[in-house]
Amino acid sequence: MDKTDYDKLYRVKNTYPIGPFNEIRNTEILKNISKSPKKILDIGCGRGFLDITLAKQGHSVVAVDFSEKAIAYAKELAQQEKAAEKLSFIAGDLFELALTEKFDLIICSEVIEHIKEDEAAVAKLKGF
Repeated sequence: MDKTDYDKLYRVKNTYPIGPFNEIRNTEILKNISKSPKKILDIGCGRGFLDITLAKQGHSVVAVDFSEKAIAYAKELAQQEKAAEKLSFIAGDLFELALTEKFDLIICSEVIEHIKEDEAAVAKLKGF
């Protein structure tokens, strides 16, 4: 899928994760993250549901998605949920990210399998 396809996917504002398994997956991810504050990078954050929960738990999150529409909605939702202080959203491509900070944890849920250059993506992530 290209950027246009992802923007189409996020054209409707939903107050719940897309797909029946996202809520289950997010719950499992949250169970496996310690409660002590972490610096987290989420690649492919979508509408930011997971990231907002992480921010509310005290984690500092940089959330990235290819879709500008998804990021716009995630920012809006973060404001509504009073979680924006601990969140930074970036609309962009993983391969074009120029982050200099290091992260304690990188989440890349439902992303790698959609990237043709998956080994290059993992190599890029290792730099963060």
